[in-house]
Amino acid sequence: MGASRRTPLSVDGTNVIVVLSWQDKAAALVGDQTVPLAAISSISVVPDPVQGLSGIRSPGLTIPCGAKVGVWRHRGHRTLVVIRRHQPAVLIEAVGQRFDSYLIGADDAIAVEASIRATRERG
Repeated sequence: MGASRRTPLSVDGTNVIVVLSWQDKAAALVGDQTVPLAAISSISVVPDPVQGLSGIRSPGLTIPCGAKVGVWRHRGHRTLVVIRRHQPAVLIEAVGQRFDSYLIGADDAIAVEASIRATRERG
């Protein structure tokens, strides 16, 4: 929702922390998320996440040709989505967590993905 230059994903010890703005929390009806590095099955960068998103949003908010924030459900799969048009995103697939995947926009998505991957590999 609000345009922010902060990085919404960070590594804190053995966890990836997803920090949402108050606007994103209100739209998605979720708070900040903690994903253990050990629970991550894959991580990748999605250059244009708005185009490839599918499923039913519940709850959340979609601004046509703009932001998508909320929980997308598709065939028993739940994805926490916080993306904006023309912004790459990091896709984290996780096992045994509240969400099956996390699609989080970040201006520096390549660097964020590399940092999480490197920390996981050192783990």
